[in-house]
Amino acid sequence: MKSVALVGMGDTWSLVLDADVDETWSINYFYEMPGIELDRVFDIHNLHWYRDNVGKIPLHKHHWFKHLLEEKPFRFYAPLEYPEVPGLEVYPIREVAADLLSGFWRGTVDNHVLINKFFTSSFDYVMALAIHEGFERIELYGWSMGWFNSSETEYRYQLPGLAFWTGIALGRGITVLVDNEVDIFKSRMYCYGGYDMVTRQTLETFARAWELKLQECSATFHTTKGTFKTYMELAEANPDITEYQNNIKAKKTELNEAFKNLMHAEGALGMVDHLIKNVDLEETDVEIESNMLGVIGKLDFDSRGGKDKHGQRGKSWQ
Repeated sequence: MKSVALVGMGDTWSLVLDADVDETWSINYFYEMPGIELDRVFDIHNLHWYRDNVGKIPLHKHHWFKHLLEEKPFRFYAPLEYPEVPGLEVYPIREVAADLLSGFWRGTVDNHVLINKFFTSSFDYVMALAIHEGFERIELYGWSMGWFNSSETEYRYQLPGLAFWTGIALGRGITVLVDNEVDIFKSRMYCYGGYDMVTRQTLETFARAWELKLQECSATFHTTKGTFKTYMELAEANPDITEYQNNIKAKKTELNEAFKNLMHAEGALGMVDHLIKNVDLEETDVEIESNMLGVIGKLDFDSRGGKDKHGQRGKSWQ
């Protein structure tokens, strides 16, 4: 079975180190992660953005001169041609879209049917190419896309793409393995899975606690952001002082951690508020749940056509 591991930048990425696959693909800077050996790397961005920010962000300087302008030990993809980048392969967007989305229409413009090219993040391009090239098993490591976080981050808008392309893979009969530690695709089965009852009083207690936590995280984030900005200005003004350069990385780590905590608190408070608004609708109808679980046990679908063992498609509740 031809297999590939797709590695994201989430906390669970390192689980790929124990994977037994034919190829390992990742994105952006992950070629530098310790212990990982990549067969392909995808940077679905305007690469000149790194070049144009060389003097502003040390990481971009490193990425441009130490990676993009040098020969690479893996196949490297970008969305466009960049003659100064050796070994670059232009992502085959036309071929991939024609293969996988030829039947996906949004409507007509001037009597011409439009193909809906639904690519919301780097993941979508990587997953789509793996499907297009005929991999029979695709393993996902380090992808979460803010699954349980309702805050306004880029991941919230990219999440539908991950779900969409995973569905495309499953629809083509591809086996998709998701690492066990990541939150993505972990949820109750709507209606069949029942619901947890939590009283309004309990939820209001949670809300007050998260409001305080959000205030604390917001203050920490803004303080850390100001410190990071100060070090960036010092480093730009004094490029020969290594202390400033070395401190930037540490301060950036602190800033990222503060931002993550802020997003977590904001998302948690948003979720509690949502539950408070819907608390009166959360009680499980035990009779309905029991009947539906019985239906799941009675329907014996085969994997080829959604038919039961008698050759009939799933019928009514019994």
